[in-house]
Formats: sequence, C-alpha cells, structure tokens
Amino acid sequence: MSSVLNLDVEICISKTNLIFSSKIFLYAQNDPIIESSNHLEFAPYNVAYPHLLEHMHEAGLPTDHNRWDVIFDFTTNEHDGVKVSNFTTLPED
Repeated sequence: MSSVLNLDVEICISKTNLIFSSKIFLYAQNDPIIESSNHLEFAPYNVAYPHLLEHMHEAGLPTDHNRWDVIFDFTTNEHDGVKVSNFTTLPED
C-alpha cells in the first residue's frame, strides 16, 4: 500500500512513474499525473489526528480543495483495440 501527501503546494506536481498494483491515498492541490504505471487505485488522503486541520491551515493547505481524483495518465494502454484505464478511483468513504 502506498500513501502520498503533497505539501509543496506552490511548485510541486503530483506525478507518479513506474508504480504498479498500488492503492494511493492522495491529497493534491493540482491534477495528479501518472506515467508508465498500471493497476493503480486512488482515494482521498484519509489521515486523521488531533490538530490536523490546524496544521493544514498553518501550512496553507485548504481543506476543501483536494484534486485527488483529477488524474491525468500519460500512458495509453489498449487491450484488443480498446483503451483500458491504468487507474480507478475508490469511494470517498
């Protein structure tokens, strides 16, 4: 299982490369990018601890803006001439 938290909100692009068969729980203020990866499952970052909202506010991370599900895939994958997605999104709950 993989977990990613994007804290560098001004200059970082959330990009994964060469990741296979993983669940990724992601917080991203920009559109995540995947490349040369497959069988990925994305869900919103689901950490919880006391003072999390306070820490996000101090870091300048809005709690109402998470683009975890706006994924751009650079890699086209086809099976018998039909485009196959390299990722799925999991329910938010």
